[in-house]
Amino acid sequence: MERRFNYTPDFDRLKDAIIARDSAGIDEVLRQQPALATAGDALGNNALHWSVITRQLSLIEKFAALGTPVDALRADGQTPVLLAVNGATDYWFRDTRDRSHPSLRNTSVLVGCLLAHGAGYTISVAASIGDQERAEQLIHSDGDLPKRLDSARMSPLSYAARSGYLHIVKLLLDHGGLERRCSIRATKAEMT
Repeated sequence: MERRFNYTPDFDRLKDAIIARDSAGIDEVLRQQPALATAGDALGNNALHWSVITRQLSLIEKFAALGTPVDALRADGQTPVLLAVNGATDYWFRDTRDRSHPSLRNTSVLVGCLLAHGAGYTISVAASIGDQERAEQLIHSDGDLPKRLDSARMSPLSYAARSGYLHIVKLLLDHGGLERRCSIRATKAEMT
């Protein structure tokens, strides 16, 4: 865990301050232990993952500036941006699922912020936000991308279908995106 996720039990202090939305507490923890900005918890979540889970845009900017790895994989293979496109929810942390929670509801802002701070603009991200131009660029550079699963073990086709982007679904299917036995059913009328 230490090697793979830069895990340290001390990270829980920073995580707790992030969850509590305690800016002063975050600053104090980082003043005492600056290395925690690049550390992770037992599940591989780093400070950017927790900023996404708690939907705190200002913390994404703060931790990106502090050098927190923007494309770090957690145990389930999700990077912070994949976590954001997947709804910015975490099985173990359910606080943001409550309708009365004060956090951002639309996670596309988090996706854009992470991309602006250098997160990988992968075909999964492009498919999930409906960016045909980016998807075409990536497919042009590597024609097998529509057939591959990402680090979270999801296909680009599943992201596009889940988001309802039929133009991306069609693009991916035209480039062999169904070869991984992706479960999508669309009629020809829907695809045209």
